[in-house]
Amino acid sequence: MVARRDGTLRTAPAARALVDAACLEEVSPRDLEALTIAVLQRGLGRPEELDHELWQRPTDTVQGVRAGLQAFVGGAWSRPEAVLRQLWDSRPDLPALLTNCRIVHAPTGRFLGCPDGWLPSWGVAIQVHSRQFHQGVDDQGGDRWADTVEKDALLVGVGARVIGVSPWTLHARPRRFLARVDEVVALGPASPMPDVRVLESAPR
Repeated sequence: MVARRDGTLRTAPAARALVDAACLEEVSPRDLEALTIAVLQRGLGRPEELDHELWQRPTDTVQGVRAGLQAFVGGAWSRPEAVLRQLWDSRPDLPALLTNCRIVHAPTGRFLGCPDGWLPSWGVAIQVHSRQFHQGVDDQGGDRWADTVEKDALLVGVGARVIGVSPWTLHARPRRFLARVDEVVALGPASPMPDVRVLESAPR
């Protein structure tokens, strides 16, 4: 299947290219998972297209792509967020976690952020801060990394607790992250609870 032609150049749909890479190239499952999430997040392919391609390939060769598809459908916008969800789901004793939902200040309707994770019954946000995905300069000439980190203050300002974590910690030191979560959970729900409303997941 050819998606488009540019002179003599032929390009395949992103879904086909992903599964071809899994079957024909030496790409690690971890990289395939990250690439799959990135392709879907950027709208270069649709989940149903990718699922159709996956069913036509040997299961053991496309596990990384399948993991990326499942993570994206589950709400992850990046591989670090997928790792966060995997860690959380490994601990059924932890409170319910929403991913990438929109938080607004209930009295004013002011948008406060779209945390990577939100514990609605505890008033706690989890932010995966990655320089890789938040570096550079925005359209107004501002530092995107500084803006990303400082946005946490909006949630803190209405009484929410914020747990910041790096992708490296999630990957290499998951127990350290979970220990930090346990410390916050042991404190009990925020008191008073932040006066916020949780809206649907932010548009991808």
